Amino acid sequence: MPVKATLSEKVYQKLKGDIIKGKYEQGRELTEVFLADLYNVSRTPVREALRRLEKETIVRIIPHKGALVVKPSIKDTIEINDLREVLEGLAARLAARWAVVEEFEMLRSRFPDKAGKLSEDQYMETYNLGIKLHDLILKHSRNGRLKVMINNIQNQVGIIMQINADIPGRYDEAYKEHLEVLDAIIRRDEEHAERAMRKHIKNVSHSMVEYYGGGF
Repeated sequence: MPVKATLSEKVYQKLKGDIIKGKYEQGRELTEVFLADLYNVSRTPVREALRRLEKETIVRIIPHKGALVVKPSIKDTIEINDLREVLEGLAARLAARWAVVEEFEMLRSRFPDKAGKLSEDQYMETYNLGIKLHDLILKHSRNGRLKVMINNIQNQVGIIMQINADIPGRYDEAYKEHLEVLDAIIRRDEEHAERAMRKHIKNVSHSMVEYYGGGF
């Protein structure tokens, strides 16, 4: 029989999802009273959820008030993406080696055909497909320790991606980069898959530094 989620767990999962999806902008103050009213719970499960999120560096608790949604710096972004380059590059190489190619071909078929820039309607579609690609690569890497290491930084990655998505033209570049990774995996070209993934993640850092300069 599955274990029923506690109230604190439900609040934690809901709040974490809302922050990573960008419902609350970086730097926003979230008070316990506001969150308790929003989720129709007492302040105790909210407080417990915030403590967990602080350990995951998603929020920073302000004593006797609530919490601030963490706003990563350019330095944070570069450090996290330096790790992602190595870890996700390796995951892409391993996925090209072990993949059930049909699953990647199916995902490839869902990416929209386009000439020129993506339309507004295609932005979120390709963003979500990109997330599915990263998840599928991790699944097919068949390396449990690698999966744990990548999952440990996914919370920060989700927040950074919300910032990155605001950069003009970034969706179009990410679209091409994701297809390059996909095609390499489908061909089982391990070297190209790793190189394309590392280039994709490096471009995230480059685009953010170029657009935002010294800070967001």
